Amino acid sequence: MKSELRGYLLQECKKLISRHHIKVEQGRRDRARFRKRTGLQPQEPEHSEPKYWSLSPHFNPFKVRKRAEVLSHTIAAKVRAEKYEPQPALVVAIPKPHGGPRYISIFPIPDAAVSAYLFRRLLKRNQHLLSSYAYAYRPDRLPHHAIDNLYKYAANHPRLYLLEYDFASYFDCLNHQYILGVLTKYFRISPRERKLVGQFLKMRRAVGTANYNKGVFDVGTAGTPQGASISLFIANATCFELDQQLEREGAIFARYADDLVVLCDDYAKAHRCANRILEHEKQSNASVNLVKSPGISLFTIERLPEMKFKSSFEFLGYKIMRTAAKRDGHQILGVGLSVGDKAVARIKKKLSSILFRHLLLYPKAGKFSANRITQAGVDWDMVTCINELRHYIYGNVSEQHLKTCLNDKSAKLRFTKSVLAYFPLVDDPSVFRSLDGWLLQAIQATQRQRAKIIAQWCPSYRTYSQNELLTGSWYVETLPNEAILPSFFKSWLYVRKLLHLYDLARFPALEYAY
Repeated sequence: MKSELRGYLLQECKKLISRHHIKVEQGRRDRARFRKRTGLQPQEPEHSEPKYWSLSPHFNPFKVRKRAEVLSHTIAAKVRAEKYEPQPALVVAIPKPHGGPRYISIFPIPDAAVSAYLFRRLLKRNQHLLSSYAYAYRPDRLPHHAIDNLYKYAANHPRLYLLEYDFASYFDCLNHQYILGVLTKYFRISPRERKLVGQFLKMRRAVGTANYNKGVFDVGTAGTPQGASISLFIANATCFELDQQLEREGAIFARYADDLVVLCDDYAKAHRCANRILEHEKQSNASVNLVKSPGISLFTIERLPEMKFKSSFEFLGYKIMRTAAKRDGHQILGVGLSVGDKAVARIKKKLSSILFRHLLLYPKAGKFSANRITQAGVDWDMVTCINELRHYIYGNVSEQHLKTCLNDKSAKLRFTKSVLAYFPLVDDPSVFRSLDGWLLQAIQATQRQRAKIIAQWCPSYRTYSQNELLTGSWYVETLPNEAILPSFFKSWLYVRKLLHLYDLARFPALEYAY
């Protein structure tokens, strides 16, 4: 146990130190960018380390790394003697992709290591018991497997009943006795491990560094400790009974943590599944948001269905939709995969952020260096903007490499992590053509706004035409730079070719698309 805990301690330290170094380096680059773009000297940060590291030595990965041997010995002894108790956690608010805060607990590194140790042990021992329709937080299942499963089932059934229920703050409300009862009843877990889980559920925590310094802690009375590895196993374990019940009803479903979509081939089955979900709400103390939950719908494109219907639904960033095409005078029904509307909105928000940061941020603040525009009319801020857009859309693939691989079947492809790499299963390229058009218009609109703002410094500044942006002909400097506006459609073609070469496990996880 001691050697395993020491390994998890060092792993946590390495992760946090790496994040810290990346943040420090990013700050250095931001200051260098500020200096170049404004001609001003940036203000140096007062503190390079996160403030919460000073709350306790056990939050500081450099200090914990030095004492890893002693700490692992002490923790192992306390766990064996069943005297281990987690130290208070710090609760911080981070913004959700859809708006509003999500509260995450930052654990002292020794407790994070114990949590990771416990998660790995329980998952390894019990993974085979989990439902094959539970796709979150396990090495043998991926979001892409969930999408593929739903897609293939829908493709073979022209009429299906779709169940969509939204749980409000699911893992913040779960009943502790229910969690521990499910773990004891269905999973292989020792009394010592069960006690450890219970200690993490009711551990002390403080909201904000001020309360932590003052010793103002509260004790968890419901929900799971989000931010700890053990909560990932609890997330699947808590839904175990619901998964079993839906399987017994004969439903095809996909569950990713508390995101759930159910497909049934008859209404009676769908009605029973709906009752199972509502029963689970009462047993676990979870709360179904009936206002946001569509409930039961007929998944079809029929013109006059007998009940409320949907021709598409979204799950994990994808849109699964009914399609119809005419062939030899006959209408052929099918199913297609596209990017979900919410995911498209997030992509556009990211693109807008990149454009604003490179082209408008400093000029709007009245800080601009005329040296950013050359005598030949090359805008160096546009160069850096195109580079970041390319990295977001293409990953580590260059424009030239992508062009070569798309035109030459013998060219060697290499795997890349990009926003498009999360969507290899999409078979409807229209969404990517639409994004290309949107990006072209957005960058031109941003450049027109930039021209008005910097007119006082560069009255001769001109915007680039669509043809110049698409071909990169606006860039006339000798310093090599790829100035062609990247294309979502071309990136999708490249990712589709990768899909035939690599297993789905190589493609990035859900959070990469946000």
